[in-house]
Amino acid sequence: MSVYPKVIVGSDGSVTAERAVRRAATIAGGLDAPLVVATSYTRSRPEDLGPRSHRVESQNIEESFGFGYIGAQETAQDGATVARKAVKGIQVEVATPQGDPADSLLELVEGTPGALLVVGSQGLGASGIFLLGNVPNKVAHHAVGDVLIVRTTDERPEGPPTSVLIGTDGSRTATKALDRGVAVAGALGATVTVLAVGRASWAEDVLAEAAARVREAGIEVATEHHDGDPAGV
Repeated sequence: MSVYPKVIVGSDGSVTAERAVRRAATIAGGLDAPLVVATSYTRSRPEDLGPRSHRVESQNIEESFGFGYIGAQETAQDGATVARKAVKGIQVEVATPQGDPADSLLELVEGTPGALLVVGSQGLGASGIFLLGNVPNKVAHHAVGDVLIVRTTDERPEGPPTSVLIGTDGSRTATKALDRGVAVAGALGATVTVLAVGRASWAEDVLAEAAARVREAGIEVATEHHDGDPAGV
């Protein structure tokens, strides 16, 4: 059984979104999970407007209202094509939920318990600091399941990740993250590095326990300890 029942990736058809789709396809292929390419639309579909006789009589009214839905369908299908080219034989579906992009993705994930949600980042701000766009920032805070944020400012290496870095402080929640990271690494054939930041005496015990959990899964593991701000390290 796959670590995730499905991998869901949001796409708006941009170049950076294509990078996120390709990365999601690689992950889904490595995890042997179906991929769903999702593109939301905000305008109503023509059939949602009632009988044609009830619509405003205008030559282009159907196109103007249908463009959002039709465009989303085309964009999602284009994303599916990108995914299939990236990973041969991958199972790909498309979804075109209506509504705000972030809210639509959150609802889609809620309807697929246990799914991994993949979104692209906004990239680097003018200051050179790594910033999250509105959609990844919102889903990272509100998603009911796991979220993978793909840094889309540059092309990503082909193939699944070869290593997984897992930060831990030994807490219950950190241990949950450790176990999930180990499961993903095992499915992808990747090695694991466990990182702890803090006092040496505390970190030594935490890293020893974490490394033992990784080795029990039959995965190669390395440990690192540093002082400083955990997020910065």
